Amino acid sequence: MPPTSRPHWLIERRVRDYPKLVLGTIVVLAIAYALTFDNGLDPQGKPAGTDFLNFFSAGRMVLEGRALEAWDYHAVSDLQRAIFPGLEGSTPWAYPPPALLVVTPFALVPYGVGLLLWTALGLTLFVLALRPVIARIPHAWWLLAAFPGVWLGIGQGQTQFIIAALAGGALVLLDRRPVLAGVLIGLMVIKPQIAVLFPLLLIAQGRWRTFAAAAVAAVTATAVSLAAFGVESIDAWRESLAVLSEAMEVGASPGHKFVTPYPASRLLGIPPVGAAIVHLVLATAALAACWLLWRKHRSVPMSGAALVLGTFLVTPYAVDYDLALLAFAIAWWAAMGLGHGWRRGERNMLVVLWALPILTAPVAAATNVVIAPLCLAVALALLWVTARSIDPGDASGAVRPRRR
Repeated sequence: MPPTSRPHWLIERRVRDYPKLVLGTIVVLAIAYALTFDNGLDPQGKPAGTDFLNFFSAGRMVLEGRALEAWDYHAVSDLQRAIFPGLEGSTPWAYPPPALLVVTPFALVPYGVGLLLWTALGLTLFVLALRPVIARIPHAWWLLAAFPGVWLGIGQGQTQFIIAALAGGALVLLDRRPVLAGVLIGLMVIKPQIAVLFPLLLIAQGRWRTFAAAAVAAVTATAVSLAAFGVESIDAWRESLAVLSEAMEVGASPGHKFVTPYPASRLLGIPPVGAAIVHLVLATAALAACWLLWRKHRSVPMSGAALVLGTFLVTPYAVDYDLALLAFAIAWWAAMGLGHGWRRGERNMLVVLWALPILTAPVAAATNVVIAPLCLAVALALLWVTARSIDPGDASGAVRPRRR
């Protein structure tokens, strides 16, 4: 499909002004929300940076000499209610042992200070990794500042910024610093389900130095954590995953926040076997599309955008805040559009992806329909069409000079 020459509604003035309006609205809503807190909890009995309490309490258990209890749901719940007596609900620590090494230092300080440090570190790494990708895209900083994925991540207090920085940073460095890129990929062992497509990308493109560096980094991080917490921590982690899986199946976890095909199918009432089949079909199609694209297009913008989109169709477990990673796919795709010309539907698709983190949960809560897998599948298909029409040797994503 050739680039379209018809005028598009998303003119530069709107790209410049709309994010400012969105950002202003978000700031006002954030301030209003902050004013509702009482004794550290919002009206629903949740603390600021909701999921950070999970990380904070796990780190506290390490500091108290009972690291294995970090994966004990009841022990974690008791500690969290001791920190916030009016707390409503609690969540299990279900991360692998290396992640416990990361969160423990933030438990050395009071909760509020730890949350600020955790958020500042994550955002800094995220912006530093993304900066080379968006540096030459007009109005990109305003688009990033208003990106719902950023604000959702700040409110949730999760690992999304660190994981996005590792994944995006690895892709940015893939050509120039292959060993360092591998180290960053290996460190994603703290949340391995988001790294699921990286080995296939490296194999498809024959990036063996990066593959080896990733393997060494992942094994080293795991070995250090087992030395610190004991090999029993592996069993404790696996048991916590079973608890989390059971909570998902019985509806005890917030199913409307998941963005992958299996939980989306379950929310529609499809039985587990049927949901698994739906997930398998979509995941297989996404894998095939990504593999063929990676084999043809070695450039980071095209390969990276496909990996990000495909990740959320292949991994069995990802939540709306994990969609912060979409910032990289959006930026690479925008760079390619600016460099090669836009094809029909591409700019509309980027707008959908930009808004998706804040749209998917409310829509699912109201209708039981999780729109994320559908949007991501359409986006990957559209990227595939774009890739077929671009010379593999000319898919650098270079941005044309701005018109004065």
